[in-house]
Amino acid sequence: MSGKRAKEIRRIGQINNKMPKVQINLNDCPLYKCPKCEKEVFDRVEMIKVVSRLLTGQSFNTYVAKEMYRCVDCGYVLCSGSEPAPSARLSVK
Repeated sequence: MSGKRAKEIRRIGQINNKMPKVQINLNDCPLYKCPKCEKEVFDRVEMIKVVSRLLTGQSFNTYVAKEMYRCVDCGYVLCSGSEPAPSARLSVK
């Protein structure tokens, strides 16, 4: 690492240490509700993508998991907590 880059990283660290600490009480925060059924309980689920070995240059395919949330009641799926998944309903068997 170059000397200039190391100084920049130290400077950023000093700036971050001077920022005030924020106290958040989760009891004061509203619960997120499913946009379809208004329920407040979700499961964590994952969508697995296959990255072709031709794209990565490796001798095997790579698998990448993307975390999402599924409403326990109606099965509606949220990617990243807010955007709907490509198929907004996943069936569980």
